Amino acid sequence: MSDWHYFISWFDDYLLGGFLLFAAWQAHKNIVTGQKFLAAGWGAGTAALFLSFFGQLDRLSQPDPAPISSIWVAVIKGAIFLFCMVNLIVSLNTKPQS
Repeated sequence: MSDWHYFISWFDDYLLGGFLLFAAWQAHKNIVTGQKFLAAGWGAGTAALFLSFFGQLDRLSQPDPAPISSIWVAVIKGAIFLFCMVNLIVSLNTKPQS
């Protein structure tokens, strides 16, 4: 994290996390209006993980800056990508009750 060259690789994670926390807070206050924020947050997370996961698959033969192998990084990113997709679908399909 201290290497400036990797700044954009981790800073967007904090932005997405903050966006999802804000969306959860909005949904807690009012589920009808907060559902829009949740769908937007999960949509942004899914888009970011799409790029990250498939970019990782493209670079499987190259070493990753993480302290684990590139294959394990791809597995973890794939699991998080799947988690984001499921939550996006649920947030879009659930009918909020006021």
